[in-house]
Amino acid sequence: MFESSFLTKPLVFHKTNPFLMPSYFSQKFSFFVRNGGYASAMTRALFAFTRRYLGVELNPLLRKRIAVSSKISRHFHGVIQKGVFHGVKLPSSFFRRSWTNGTIVLGQYERPVAAVLHLLSSEGFTGLIDIGAANGYYVVASLQVGLFKNAIAFESSASYRKSMVDWLRACSLDSQVCIRGSATKDELVNLSQQDLSLYVLLIDVDGGEFSLLDENVFASYSDNAFIVELHDWLFADSDEKRANLVNSSSNTHVPFILRGDSMDLGGVKLPPLSDIELFMASADGRPFIGEWLILLPIGPRFSGLRDSLSRIACDMPPF
Repeated sequence: MFESSFLTKPLVFHKTNPFLMPSYFSQKFSFFVRNGGYASAMTRALFAFTRRYLGVELNPLLRKRIAVSSKISRHFHGVIQKGVFHGVKLPSSFFRRSWTNGTIVLGQYERPVAAVLHLLSSEGFTGLIDIGAANGYYVVASLQVGLFKNAIAFESSASYRKSMVDWLRACSLDSQVCIRGSATKDELVNLSQQDLSLYVLLIDVDGGEFSLLDENVFASYSDNAFIVELHDWLFADSDEKRANLVNSSSNTHVPFILRGDSMDLGGVKLPPLSDIELFMASADGRPFIGEWLILLPIGPRFSGLRDSLSRIACDMPPF
């Protein structure tokens, strides 16, 4: 084990399933070919592969972003400066969490998601089901600021689950959260038999949303709101996948699309940064602008909520 400025984590091979390595490289290569051509696809796929499986960051631009992000995190001692989660202090484990640290601390990370969570909380939703919870950012931060009272977190990574448990215990919130492994359709349907009608489902599973969610799952959560991060850009048939996902919810939910917006740093006293460094620190670092499918239940009970969301939604999704 060793660390350097090239590393986003200690140098270890991926422990989940090494047989997935060729498949992961092939998927990334195909994606980069479709979105940039063959000339750069091999290099970009290599960057993605070494980042995921070795923890080595070869991309010089991302190394710079990581350095800027760390600088901002240290300057504010890991305390979020703005937005819905203002005042939440990130645990020390976040300080090596690649380039998103600074974005989170500045209150710019996935601002549309935070805005919708705040809106749903104000409309009476009291719990969160976070599928793809990673190290628990939304779970812990939402509980800390009082958006929700309880949460259920699904996360396939054992290391992320441990980080989540440690953070929850440090905040004395562990009794309010149930942590599980990977989510399946059957498990979600079975879970819906509990009284979870006032829970919001937040889903970020890197393209797995298209196989996880179907008409049966949506019917099982007909009174729940969904926030689904869309990763259709990972697939050649992206338009078809998006349309099928929206159509499968059409009997029970009304869809909206939210897109990542521009930064808002008003009132934040920043450390010395160039304009380029500030842009690096304020962006989520996605291949494309982030998009989220928001699904609100059909029925008169939620008409006011739908009106409120329509005022911040960018547009309706394509059918």
